[in-house]
Amino acid sequence: MQTDPDLGAIAVYTVTGSHTYKDSGHFSIVVTVTEPDETHTSNSPDPDTATISDADISATSATDLRGGGQGGTTEGATVGASAFFFDSNTAFADAGTVDPGLTATINWGDGSTSAATSIFWPDCGECGGANVVVGGLHVYDANIPATKPYSVTITLHDDGGKSATSEAADTPAFADGALTADANKSLMATSTKAFTAVVGSFKDAAGAQAQASDFKATINWGDNTSSTGTVSQTSAGAFSVSGTHTFATTGSKSITATVADEEGQIVTLHATATVAAAPVVLPATGQPQRPGSSGWPLLPIALMMLGLAAISAAIVRIYSSARP
Repeated sequence: MQTDPDLGAIAVYTVTGSHTYKDSGHFSIVVTVTEPDETHTSNSPDPDTATISDADISATSATDLRGGGQGGTTEGATVGASAFFFDSNTAFADAGTVDPGLTATINWGDGSTSAATSIFWPDCGECGGANVVVGGLHVYDANIPATKPYSVTITLHDDGGKSATSEAADTPAFADGALTADANKSLMATSTKAFTAVVGSFKDAAGAQAQASDFKATINWGDNTSSTGTVSQTSAGAFSVSGTHTFATTGSKSITATVADEEGQIVTLHATATVAAAPVVLPATGQPQRPGSSGWPLLPIALMMLGLAAISAAIVRIYSSARP
């Protein structure tokens, strides 16, 4: 009991309780006291704050790599990575789930990272005490240099700030996938006219991992000239080569396009262009004229020449008949 000058004797009570927080953070604690007859309720004027620290996270296994999807050791192979972890905050694991504040990042060792595609509670008795398993998939390009493996790690993060990283595992060395030429192309062009066309297409075994920027192309137009080709992606692992050229002469031209990827693989594409003569240009007179000529039309000139010849022949006859 305590004595208050205004209220007289008053009773002082202590309120105690216990609670398990499922996650880290800062939480305001408010105590509400209600009299037995429920005629008066009082809340604590200065709520206390409970600061719950983040529970530790640890990796319980090294990174495990496995072939998934396409698999294999050629570029374009899909590799799966996974690792087991233990979250000291077992409140979620006890309920058969994982803390929703967990995220994970996989470093694939080839300069790229990605978010894990799965974070779940492993329902198994042989998981080494782990209560979280993390996994993801990745498609690899060829190693540069070819003998260098990629080192893969997985990092699990908690939104409270704790994290843990699995021991690294090395991939095999992925060989450069073959470049395969599609069927030869037959093209039509006109001499002295700019000609733009797709001169060939090819496929890369790297599939979706391959990008147009991985390739360089040179087109030989079959008339002792060449130029840089443009490589465009048409679908996953499929590409075309195009270019622009002006043929000076007519005839059949054998075109080749040489394509090289960043690892040194080369493929040659073939096409045949049939080059036709440029059409005859009709001037305003409607008479035929050689392309590019600014002279008189051919027909009027021919008629004038015939007229001059007839006049000359008549003069010769008159002169001949007038001689004794």
